[in-house]
Amino acid sequence: RLIFAASPDPLVIARADGGGIIDVNRAFEVETGITREEALGKTSAELRLWNEPARRDEFLGLLRRDGAVSNFEACLCKKGGGIRTCLVSAN
Repeated sequence: RLIFAASPDPLVIARADGGGIIDVNRAFEVETGITREEALGKTSAELRLWNEPARRDEFLGLLRRDGAVSNFEACLCKKGGGIRTCLVSAN
């Protein structure tokens, strides 16, 4: 728990079945402008995190197929405007 909370990288724990976000760390809140309370139980689609929904679908397809994705380039949106290019990984 301490490593998750202290990580300088934005981290998200989400349900693999699409049921939504279980937890986010402080770096996620700072980077996206979305508070933990706003994120809990929501999906990345509901939060409009992905600038290109087709890229989100591609990412999720790879995750389902391979069980893991590393360094997937994506443009993610900040609350209130702004887009940031990121490398997204998941297991």
